[in-house]
Amino acid sequence: MTGIRHFLSTLSHFGEDGYGHPVKAFGNTAGKYMEWDNTTDTWKVVGAMTQTGNQAVTGTHSASGGYTGNLIGNVSGYALKSEARIATAAPGGTTGVISAGTTHVVVTCDDANKVITLPAPVPGLVVTLINGATGYELRTSDPATISINGGAEANAESAIAASMIIVMTCVSATAWIGASYTAAGVVGVVEVAAA
Repeated sequence: MTGIRHFLSTLSHFGEDGYGHPVKAFGNTAGKYMEWDNTTDTWKVVGAMTQTGNQAVTGTHSASGGYTGNLIGNVSGYALKSEARIATAAPGGTTGVISAGTTHVVVTCDDANKVITLPAPVPGLVVTLINGATGYELRTSDPATISINGGAEANAESAIAASMIIVMTCVSATAWIGASYTAAGVVGVVEVAAA
């Protein structure tokens, strides 16, 4: 019994400071495990992880899969998601549609009649769009029911001039409002969407 107690007490730590050992525990599902990789000083969990209680993170936290659900409480700092979009001849597709959660978009366009489509409305979301020497048309994800500055109808769109900074704010599940800025900071409004 004394030997067993001694053995169990040695499991309270593995190795010593500066001379660690790897530890790996497998689950019942193939490919799922948790592991301390002493060579990279990294704790890995491959599978689901549930935590009850507080978590303190010192350093950088990155999540390749993103976050789902609501965040309750205070957040210090900010979250930004930037991407480049290429206006398309017909609405939709992939290159001309702004991804969900994006806050900053660099627009490339070679024809002022081509279209950039806003993401599905999420009240409170603010999207800044910056374009170059060619303007474009801006649409909502459903122009017939989701407005830009009060305008909503089938195929409704707002013409955006060249070299503008556009700030679109989603104010409800069916409405965006937009302001425009020149490079010199002159403030205007985005054209009311119309067919």
